[in-house]
Amino acid sequence: MTLGPIIVLVPFAEKAKGWAARILSTFGKVPLFYYISHILLIHATALLVNWFRTGDTLQEHYLTAPFCGLPEPLRWPLPLLYIVFIFIEIFLYLACQWYGRYKSSHAEKVWLKYL
Repeated sequence: MTLGPIIVLVPFAEKAKGWAARILSTFGKVPLFYYISHILLIHATALLVNWFRTGDTLQEHYLTAPFCGLPEPLRWPLPLLYIVFIFIEIFLYLACQWYGRYKSSHAEKVWLKYL
């Protein structure tokens, strides 16, 4: 059910124009770079935000699935989660834009096409 509709939508997505299409194509040009970067950045940011909120990184809470038995005072409020999400996506957009330019300007480095 998840792949079928996406496969049907691919031809329409390739013809999309506008600012949203440009943003998504920036991420799409460097998918592995985005994937690896977002995992590292999300975890680092979560530890940092927890440290600012509680004085501790609460690293032991990341050994299990999210929010499994996490006490209510340690859960992030939804506005904070949205702010962190927007910050991370803006940062990743700029990083992907930079890496996309680097990747296209260094075509002689064949290995870059895999990252």
